Amino acid sequence: DEKFILEFSNEIEANGSSVAISNYEAKILNNNLSQEEFDKKTFFLNAMKSFEYSGVFDNNLKSWWACALAIIAAAVAFVGLASCFTGFTCFAAAWAYLEAAYVVVLTCGEQ
Repeated sequence: DEKFILEFSNEIEANGSSVAISNYEAKILNNNLSQEEFDKKTFFLNAMKSFEYSGVFDNNLKSWWACALAIIAAAVAFVGLASCFTGFTCFAAAWAYLEAAYVVVLTCGEQ
């Protein structure tokens, strides 16, 4: 997971979000992943697509490393949300994801 996310973060810096998302999607489809791993990675991919759609990646990044760390935190929170089992853990996971998504918007959005 870390390898995919770090490659994705580097790809955004080098080639922009659209190319990074397309390449990440191709890597997911071309790897022989278990259903569980595939689901986690597509869950993250869909989150990144929603960030791109909302314009988060449109402008110059305020801080590349802060943005990369925010994306990783959002990915981890998103996976936690996908795998929660009880009411409280789902609430905590949803809260963590919303906070992480907010940080992505703050650190990766417009200057």
